[in-house]
Amino acid sequence: RRLHIHTLAYQAMVTHERSHDNNAAAAATASLIGTSYVCGQDRNNIDPETTKLILDDSFMNSMRADGRRVTIDDDGAVTCWQD
Repeated sequence: RRLHIHTLAYQAMVTHERSHDNNAAAAATASLIGTSYVCGQDRNNIDPETTKLILDDSFMNSMRADGRRVTIDDDGAVTCWQD
């Protein structure tokens, strides 16, 4: 089971333990589809010179006090973790 939520600003996928092996690929593909829709470019031919990644360098994985900060790697903006 996988719940995939996305807007133009963000996307999140929540999966049951070991239910999907390709979550990072699914998130990356959804991002390409969103970028192609917004920028009017073919998702298989997005020009990095005409796109800009607008993203904070980290986010909290929970609003609770025991949440942790997850950092974003510039070379791989798909971030996965297990709670």
